[in-house]
Amino acid sequence: MAPGGAPRRRRGHHANPAGSVALRPGSAAWAAAELQAKGPAEELVDVKGSLDQAERVAIVWSEDDPTGGAHALALAESLGSKASVYLIPRTANGRGVASAWGDAGSVPEGEIGALIVSGDEAAGSPAVRDLAERARFVLTTAMFESEGTLWSHLVVPGTSYLERDGTTVNLEGRPQRQRRAVAPPSEDELVFFATLAGRFGVEVDPWPGMLPDDHAALPETEPAEGAIPAPKALAPKSSGKGLALVRYRSLFSGPAVERVQQLQFQRPLAEVELSYEDAAKRGIEPGAEVAVRSNGTSRTLRARVNRRLRAGVVRIPSEHSEGLHDRVEVTSA
Repeated sequence: MAPGGAPRRRRGHHANPAGSVALRPGSAAWAAAELQAKGPAEELVDVKGSLDQAERVAIVWSEDDPTGGAHALALAESLGSKASVYLIPRTANGRGVASAWGDAGSVPEGEIGALIVSGDEAAGSPAVRDLAERARFVLTTAMFESEGTLWSHLVVPGTSYLERDGTTVNLEGRPQRQRRAVAPPSEDELVFFATLAGRFGVEVDPWPGMLPDDHAALPETEPAEGAIPAPKALAPKSSGKGLALVRYRSLFSGPAVERVQQLQFQRPLAEVELSYEDAAKRGIEPGAEVAVRSNGTSRTLRARVNRRLRAGVVRIPSEHSEGLHDRVEVTSA
């Protein structure tokens, strides 16, 4: 106990005022590997103790790494049946799309006969663009004109999730019924493809089938095939001058938000988030205009002080960080 009867902080406690431990950007895989060890790094000692004592553990993995979340799965396996893993896809219904198409196998090399691109998000993906450059024919369904529609041979008007019936698969793998809220200005994609198929004598139901109940059951758990090996992960090291830049996408983002005037309020503000320590060191007040610079590129943003943010790190929405490198200087404008 500390003087006055207050509990003394244990060594290794690095929690911020929100009760979480802020790590360096890119260290999630390293942290998952450390938490499986008997003696983790000092800053993770308390987290390790909490995981061991908890009755249930939820692990949310959203880092876009080459292992596909293998570190998170290995950590969950080390904790036993009390742990569950929720993998967040980059797109809103990525898990549902993967379930519908099944195992697509490896991406073919060389020339591709035909490529079907569904949705504005997919059309903006660099990986999809690479496939389109190798395809003899590209068909794209999209709501708005974009770079993706320009390199397509045929563009079919798309609809938003509010304009069609169907399903969305949540993070638990539970299919959720999705009902049309408004009528689209034209027939949706399924009706178009059903009509097109009919010209070739192929019968396709223009209405979505096999819709789940309002309270759909969870999918059956498949037993794991052997232990999941965790790839080796090295702790990220700070390099270079300035502050580490973390870019992020707003929860409501993408062409549907950017192109619709009524949804402009959903777009992230032109702000840069700084830790309390970094803002105080630079004499930056909340709401003040600051200059963010790196390698000859400069952007004027408004400062937002975040006490939960780790010192040495700044956060900027992706649409306001174009041209900036991974390390930046922040000064009063």
